[in-house]
Amino acid sequence: MKKALIIFIAAAMLSLSCACTKNDEPSDDKSAASASVQESSENTASGTVESSVQQSSTEESSALSQASEKEASVVESSSAQNSSDEISHQESREEKSRQESTEQESAQSMSGEVSQQSSETAQSPAPVQQSSAVNENVQVTGITISAQKTEMYVGGTFALNIRVLPENASDKSIHIEWSDNNVISVSSDGIITAKAPGSAQITVSSSNGRKAVCDVTVREKPQAQPSQESEKQQTSQTSQSSTQQQKPAEQSSQSSESGNVQQDEAVGYVGADWFNDAVFVGDSVTLKLSYYAENGSLGNAAFLCAGSLGWNNALWELNRSGNVHPVMYGTKYTVDEGVKASGKNKVFIMLGMNDIGLYGVDGAADAMITLTDRIKQKSPDVQIYIESVTPMLRNMQRTYLNNKTIPQFNSRLREICSSRGYHYLDVASVMKDSNGDLEYENCSDPTAMGIHFTDTGCRKWVDYLKRHVSQ
Repeated sequence: MKKALIIFIAAAMLSLSCACTKNDEPSDDKSAASASVQESSENTASGTVESSVQQSSTEESSALSQASEKEASVVESSSAQNSSDEISHQESREEKSRQESTEQESAQSMSGEVSQQSSETAQSPAPVQQSSAVNENVQVTGITISAQKTEMYVGGTFALNIRVLPENASDKSIHIEWSDNNVISVSSDGIITAKAPGSAQITVSSSNGRKAVCDVTVREKPQAQPSQESEKQQTSQTSQSSTQQQKPAEQSSQSSESGNVQQDEAVGYVGADWFNDAVFVGDSVTLKLSYYAENGSLGNAAFLCAGSLGWNNALWELNRSGNVHPVMYGTKYTVDEGVKASGKNKVFIMLGMNDIGLYGVDGAADAMITLTDRIKQKSPDVQIYIESVTPMLRNMQRTYLNNKTIPQFNSRLREICSSRGYHYLDVASVMKDSNGDLEYENCSDPTAMGIHFTDTGCRKWVDYLKRHVSQ
């Protein structure tokens, strides 16, 4: 097999040599063969090397490819990781940016809210301040006064109790004017002074135009009561029993005129001078008594009276706005200070008409205890006489102030006087009719308030006091 292969190679080489001799320039066969072998060898080598290089290149390429793929994979992985990290950082930055943006927006929003709140605060107060602002702008809805009509005597005074409603009105200032300055004058706190006989109208106005009106009639002072001799002549024409029944009234009149102290032991009757050491405290009802007593029927008694005065508002401070404290000897006093300033050792008090409707029976009674305690603290030796509240006309009764609540209050007064050692005087008993209403002949204002007295009523009042103060 080997021999055949060698022969084949030799023949091939010979044939090749011949071909080369024929076609090429003459050359050494050996050289040509050698060159051919060399070329073949080179070609073979070259092919081998080339193949090896190619294979190597292929392997290298494969390796490079693998490396490239690996590197690409690594790069890709790294890129992916970097991309992931970048995304993560980007997301983090975006999240941070969003947070910062949110915080900025929140800050701006808060700033805006604060700014808005500040702006709103500048424009309108906070809720609590708004309430205060509302209170500052509460409008006056009405004005009330103690009387729509009143009668006065020349030289007398009357205090209008002026109230501006509601109590929390922002502007409670008032303007007072009257129609005839020759008849009356009115002070800034509502004290009316009667100057001359006639009629006048008082108008109280608020700043927003609310009004209240009071019509005033001024009369001359009443003349002294008829003398005892005149009454005796009239009495002698009646029966003996009638004469005996009228004897206290006769003696009352005699005492009023003579000014001498007289006392009937049988009835405990006293004369006018017994009241020289007394001061009377009361509202407009007692104010009328002060006019009547100018005839000397109550001696030189002093009076601390004012329209609309009551147990409760008598406790107010002297400088309180709207107070109705009485004026005595040209000076305004609280009741307890007035009693002390009077220097009197007996104080007669009739208050409650202006309390019952506002504070009820209990509220009025509690204030009565407080005020009398104050009086005793400042005037320990003074004797206290509590006069019952008198009734109203039947057709003038009100929801809370009427001829049922008045007796209830008087009953409380009696109990308090009994427990504290005060004197209780049932003046109402001589003023009422069989139904418990104020007798018409005793009433001076039947079409107005239905509570004030005529001279006839005042006479009955004085007579009752003179017959009961020593009991």
